Amino acid sequence: MTKWQRSNRKNKGYKLEPYNPVWADEFARLKASVAPLFGDNLIDFQHIGSTSVPGMLAKPQIDVCAIVKSLDLAKDLRPAFTDLGYTAKGDYVEQNEEYFTFDNERGERKYNIHTLQEGNPAIEGYLSFREYLKAFPDALHEYIVIKQDLRNTYGENDYNSYDWNKGDRIAKLKQDAIAWYRTKPRP
Repeated sequence: MTKWQRSNRKNKGYKLEPYNPVWADEFARLKASVAPLFGDNLIDFQHIGSTSVPGMLAKPQIDVCAIVKSLDLAKDLRPAFTDLGYTAKGDYVEQNEEYFTFDNERGERKYNIHTLQEGNPAIEGYLSFREYLKAFPDALHEYIVIKQDLRNTYGENDYNSYDWNKGDRIAKLKQDAIAWYRTKPRP
């Protein structure tokens, strides 16, 4: 996210909830309805973020990493996503992606789809962090404590402060995750 986007992003409230197994079912429904839009361009459609990690404290929104052969072809899908009620935000967080969001009728974020071209290092970042938290209960607990501390510090009506400070607090966990993930054999 650029400094301009960060300074101009409207602040909002948020809720952190204990892990809910319904999130896996919600991802499966989302995948069934959205993944076909990508056609042959789609390589993989992965559930990422906190709702993908059993036991994690999370905002109840599903994050996805859609891995594609061509990002340019994914950009052509903006009208199709808009027709389904999504907002196309382009490369919103500066990682060479096509980012789609979906909010419910109350304005609550439900889905974030990060569309990334194969080879983009952000893919490894997302997948490694998810797998690391699943494999290491101490890391999972550390991340939960960080989230709780940030919520206690900034409250649930200041998402910007929560989110911006979380990145610094979890940087070491993410570095450890990537280092560990690179040692794992690939199928």
